[in-house]
Amino acid sequence: MKKKLILGCLLSGSLITAGCGDGSGGSDQYINPYATVVNGEVVQQSVSTAGFKVDGKDLSYIAAFSMENGKVVYSVSNINNDGTFKINLKKNLDYSFVIFDPAGSPVLYVSDGASNVFFIRGETYVKIIVNLDQTGNVVVEKIEHDQNSELKWDDLFKDGDDDKIPDFAENDNDGDGKPDYDEDGDGTFDGVVDKDNDSVVEGSDDTDDDHLPDPIDDDDDNDGIPDDQDPDDDNDGIPDDQDSDSDDDDDDGN
Repeated sequence: MKKKLILGCLLSGSLITAGCGDGSGGSDQYINPYATVVNGEVVQQSVSTAGFKVDGKDLSYIAAFSMENGKVVYSVSNINNDGTFKINLKKNLDYSFVIFDPAGSPVLYVSDGASNVFFIRGETYVKIIVNLDQTGNVVVEKIEHDQNSELKWDDLFKDGDDDKIPDFAENDNDGDGKPDYDEDGDGTFDGVVDKDNDSVVEGSDDTDDDHLPDPIDDDDDNDGIPDDQDPDDDNDGIPDDQDSDSDDDDDDGN
């Protein structure tokens, strides 16, 4: 991956444990003040395996979904073989977490029955403890977290059809006829696909190195002006109303 995140973010719960990093990257000249990091770990209760699997089921990615200004935003991290992950997020938002297998299929919607949302105040630690139910499905046994995150319930974030994707992300908020989590209509969550073949899944791609993944970053050129208010949001010198590549974050023409 071009900017592969070191997995280690933990969600509140026995299934995940990890320590949080500082979210900084020594050589970076700009650190987005809205960025934070969740360090965590996904742990299988009373089971030790070679590589991280639950009953042979690979758990490869963890995604955090949120809604900001009527738009679905998300961030994705790989899950290491030891179950740790590190996911960069925008703080002071509610997030639901979903775990995916290597094929991009959702395996687990992280909820303990009484809570389905993490409110992230800042750098935090989450531990998600999982187990298998009697039918062989991966379920949450317990969630643990520190004081910088809070677990709560929000009907907006529920998974009413039990497909492991939060209902709000399946809506068509932008009116293009496709669910917001799958804008290309291929049936797979866009954030765990490497669409531009840069060895980085789209949900963790950070083209401006400001510690906010592109899908959750509303200031692509780091000039302090949100993209929806910036007349030149990619800072290429061409006003957006004249620039066919205004959504081309890395100015590669794609």
